[in-house]
Amino acid sequence: SRGSDDIWSRLELTLGKLVDSVPPSHRPNTRVHIGIDMQDPVLDTDAARERIRSMLSALGGVHFAPPLVPAYQGKLCWIWAALAEQAVGAGADLFVLLGDDVVVHDVGWQAGVEEEFADIAAARALPFGCGCVALRDASFPCFPTFPVLHRFHLDVFKALFPPEFMNQH
Repeated sequence: SRGSDDIWSRLELTLGKLVDSVPPSHRPNTRVHIGIDMQDPVLDTDAARERIRSMLSALGGVHFAPPLVPAYQGKLCWIWAALAEQAVGAGADLFVLLGDDVVVHDVGWQAGVEEEFADIAAARALPFGCGCVALRDASFPCFPTFPVLHRFHLDVFKALFPPEFMNQH
């Protein structure tokens, strides 16, 4: 939140658009894991977690993951890594890393991601899930801002990123 109460409207928009982008038939198999920096002045409170749970239950089809440990404060790649491990541990095959300010507009993006992984596997004679697919980012079209990875990545590399990676830059 960086101390700003503006996070609530942004979070509601982000989560609402994300759920809207998932066809109803895919929602039962879609989980959203949310990481909160411990010691975040706005979000790391019991009242804030309850507000998020209420927001998520109104949307339906999403899961709220508990906050991460204090050592991860401000370390975005470490937070993403912990969330990816949590998602795969909960049974996810594919995971996408998004920020709290991302608005997903494309309905059916999940099917497109699965097609891309299938194309990579077929074209290169690799197992399904080998590689990285990125969602199109209208605000930064020349860079793959939001990667989608398969559990295969964690199985092979034993980590999402090298530990030296702390932020997306």
